[in-house]
Amino acid sequence: MNNSTIFGIDSHMRTTTVCALDVATGETETRTFRGNDYGEMARWMSARPQPSYGVYEAGCTGFVPARLLTGGGVRVVPIAPSKMPTSQESRSRKNDRADAARLARLALAGELREVWVPDEEVEGLRDLVHALDDLADQLRRARQRVVALLGRHGHVWDGRTPTGRPKKARRRGLRRCPAARARAFGMARPFRALERGRKVVPRWSWR
Repeated sequence: MNNSTIFGIDSHMRTTTVCALDVATGETETRTFRGNDYGEMARWMSARPQPSYGVYEAGCTGFVPARLLTGGGVRVVPIAPSKMPTSQESRSRKNDRADAARLARLALAGELREVWVPDEEVEGLRDLVHALDDLADQLRRARQRVVALLGRHGHVWDGRTPTGRPKKARRRGLRRCPAARARAFGMARPFRALERGRKVVPRWSWR
């Protein structure tokens, strides 16, 4: 599609700067939106010559700008920052207005790579998988801390019974070691919470 306006969108958590590049004249108009009022942004962008195309770097704002700013002749997509061309000027001249203008120029030149925007259901599943991975990592680190704490007080836990099956001797070791128990007080509650989390979450998600 031949676009009449290209938008470079420098998107942050609290502010968004949009540079509108008129394809016919080459003129630019830049505005900063504080508080990220996407409704106001959409109205401002839709007032430019249509159809139009907007890009922003995928990052902290996720897919929200793409979903809330697309419509009425405007199409907004995230782009991959790692695939953007770089130059000495772009590295030395870093500010929101310059970044937005640079995105608009690169989009016009076709030098940016779009990022796939999933629907909200798929995004929710991805967030769930990431949360489970984070929880499993916290559980692993909590176990390592408990084992290390027992080891510093002379209680070695090899994690296996004589038959090779996993065993749960951490808490018994803590009970036998008052000093370790006192020092472990701060980590015991989150450790128990992580253990409970494993019982609630389906087993397949921890493999």
